[in-house]
Amino acid sequence: MKKTILLLAMILVLGAVAAQATIVLTFEGLGDQEQVLNYYNGGFGGNGSGPGPNYGITFGTDSLSIISQAAGGSGDFDGAPSMPTILFFLSGPGDIMNVAAGFNTGFSFFYSSPFNAGSVTVFSGLDGTGSVLASLTLPPTPDGTTFGPPCSGLYDY
Repeated sequence: MKKTILLLAMILVLGAVAAQATIVLTFEGLGDQEQVLNYYNGGFGGNGSGPGPNYGITFGTDSLSIISQAAGGSGDFDGAPSMPTILFFLSGPGDIMNVAAGFNTGFSFFYSSPFNAGSVTVFSGLDGTGSVLASLTLPPTPDGTTFGPPCSGLYDY
């Protein structure tokens, strides 16, 4: 399975316009290598996990949760801020996160990408439509084996 960029925990802090509250996505409650889909829109992940909380956030088909090997999953990571589950992306057109209500105070995330640079582009419309509001290049990170314990997985940050 080819992974383009692994967003370590992709803890997104979104200042939602409607709720004016901080939302933290930990991906807990989803299974190993499960499509996130509508889980954060009060719906279900690709394997039926849920219903999740209704934050008005949906993900494209190439966005999957993964659980660390240390917790019985297949993920080669350790030490993530939201252990033991994180988000990763497959190669393809479904690497999308939609926040229908938008956000006005920004968002943040942790990521790990020891093999390739990545990027994040924020659009004004859903599904990557509308104007480009911002674009950010994500440089490659060292692999986790560089640092040793307590982190020992390849995709540690």
